[in-house]
Amino acid sequence: TAAALVSGTTTALVGDPVPAPALEGLVNPDRSSFDVTSLQGEPALVFFGYTHCPDVCPATIGVLMGVFEEEPDAQAVFVSVDPERDTPEFLEEWAKYLPPKLHAVTGSPGAVRRAADDWGVKYARVETTSTSGYTMSHTADLYLLDEDGQLLHTYPFGTTSAEIIEDLRMLEAA
Repeated sequence: TAAALVSGTTTALVGDPVPAPALEGLVNPDRSSFDVTSLQGEPALVFFGYTHCPDVCPATIGVLMGVFEEEPDAQAVFVSVDPERDTPEFLEEWAKYLPPKLHAVTGSPGAVRRAADDWGVKYARVETTSTSGYTMSHTADLYLLDEDGQLLHTYPFGTTSAEIIEDLRMLEAA
């Protein structure tokens, strides 16, 4: 059962597995439509962030890199909450430095807002005096989908690669 997949105290079981929200209206860097169902067949992790993030998103990508090292069949989706800067063209260049199974997607401000709302993700633009002009405050959770696209877990920021790997291995063995 899904309850048996909880590995540690930082893993929050979503409840009974439910189909993951669709991420409708989002696009890949090549501007093709992204569909969360394209991830089916292998477990996937989803997170919302932005490429100009100074701390949380790079740390999360570091966690994902650790997951990919041990579980190369895993997949991940980075959904940008900053479509103004994270255009498909920008994401195409940015993603060149990431594993191919880490999909970077964006969309219109409305599509990004609908996707975030569907996943329960909160974000807001925060004006600053920095050279970038603003930052984005955002939910920093990772979401685990099973190979059938069912949402199983929410991991809070700070969850380690090892904890996620343990859950992926338990999922594979189930």
